[in-house]
Amino acid sequence: MLEAIETRNQKVYNDLYHETNRNLEEFIKDAGDNKIHFSANAPFQQATYTIEKAFSLLNEYKDLTKQLRKKETQMKFGYDLFNITYVSPPEMEQVELEIERLESVWKTKNEWNNQWEDTKLIKFKDFDNEVLDDLAEEYYQKLNSYPKEMKKWEIVNSVK
Repeated sequence: MLEAIETRNQKVYNDLYHETNRNLEEFIKDAGDNKIHFSANAPFQQATYTIEKAFSLLNEYKDLTKQLRKKETQMKFGYDLFNITYVSPPEMEQVELEIERLESVWKTKNEWNNQWEDTKLIKFKDFDNEVLDDLAEEYYQKLNSYPKEMKKWEIVNSVK
């Protein structure tokens, strides 16, 4: 009787171990697919997206990435239980970083557009060229402070 229970427990343990490994493989695949899909569809170009659409799309990817992080956290128990060494997929961090950077660029673009619209309403006699020069320089410095890989994005170059 004890042997039957031990055999059943070992089978359950093995089944759970294999299921945990399958879940891990599936999760890593999902994280990679998320990165591929993000890279192909994220708003890296101004011509393709309005500001509203860009923020909407970035929010969708942010939500999807949060769901993946939540799934990752939920699976941690299994890794600990079976002493599985787990390293978070680098694709997750890459997507999170690019979302953050794209939000920054689109926010800067939106601020510039709003500032430009306000500037167009200034009467010629009230116009202060120095203020506009300072404003343009501020935005230019902000854009130049972006990392090299971001400067390759069309949206960054279009804001310049």
